[in-house]
Amino acid sequence: MKNLMFYFSLLLIVGCSDNQQQAFTTDDVSNLSSVIENLEITLSAQEDKSIVYENSKVIIIDGNYYLRSRSKDFVTTTLLIKNKEGGLTARGVSCSSSDCAASETGCIPKNDTSCTRCLGGNGDCKKTVTGGGCSDPIED
Repeated sequence: MKNLMFYFSLLLIVGCSDNQQQAFTTDDVSNLSSVIENLEITLSAQEDKSIVYENSKVIIIDGNYYLRSRSKDFVTTTLLIKNKEGGLTARGVSCSSSDCAASETGCIPKNDTSCTRCLGGNGDCKKTVTGGGCSDPIED
C-alpha cells in the first residue's frame, strides 16, 4: 500500500510540474488561415513574386512558441503568444529567409524589433510585420 501511495504521489508531482510546456499544433493557432494569407500577401509584395506556403507547424525555441511556415522558396517563423482562450495567437512579427528555406532552421523574431540570422549568421533574414493578434496575451 505504501508503494502504491508513493507511485501515485510521484505521478501527481511529475504530472503537475510547471516546468513542462504545453504542446500546441497548428489547430491551436487563432485565425491560422488569415495569418498565412497575410504572410503570403506581404512577402509576395516584398519579393515581387507569388509566395505560397506549403506547410506549417508550431515549434518551441527557448521557451517561446513560433509558427514555422515553408514555401518552395522561403521559410518564415512567426512569433506566437498564448491567448485567453488557451490557444495561440500570432504576435504579428515574422522573419523570413530564402537562404535558409532548405535547412531545418530559419531566422526567428528576437523580439518585436529584430530577427536572428540563420546559417551561422550568413543567411538573409527579413522582418515582416503583419496584423498581430487581437487577443490579450497571457503572461507566464
